[in-house]
Amino acid sequence: MNLCHGIVQTQERKGKTFPVYKGKPHEAYLSHVKVQITVSRKDIYLVLVYGIMEHPMMLATNKEIRSKEDVVSIARLYFSRWRIEEYFRCKKQVFRFEGFRVRKLKAVNALNFNITLCMAFLAHISMKPETNTLKVAILHTADSIKEKVSFCYYRLAKGISAY
Repeated sequence: MNLCHGIVQTQERKGKTFPVYKGKPHEAYLSHVKVQITVSRKDIYLVLVYGIMEHPMMLATNKEIRSKEDVVSIARLYFSRWRIEEYFRCKKQVFRFEGFRVRKLKAVNALNFNITLCMAFLAHISMKPETNTLKVAILHTADSIKEKVSFCYYRLAKGISAY
């Protein structure tokens, strides 16, 4: 049975509902499938996460899954990594970090340090309560389409740059 292009299903086992995030309680249905990439014939595991987004998330891992705790652990690792990836993506897009052309490592490090300070400021503002006057003003200025998002660095940066 084909799941998606290039991956063949070999074994399936459903899971139960588990809390996925540590900060906010969020229930998600987790399940996993042992699959094989047709070209290499190596086994990998596809962890399916239902309930977080409209469509199930598919997380691929080469770590062997032996229990439901392994499935939860892999999902949590991916979500942790996802936040880190989002941080660097924001750093590149909002501050155009990759667009700077410098010749010396010292200049790259100085630029990175300054952008990291700006990201720390965004993180500090994002952790303020929803009733904080500064945060409310910045988010209102950003004039976003969606009401609620879990990663609001882009929105805060847009609101600040509008001033």
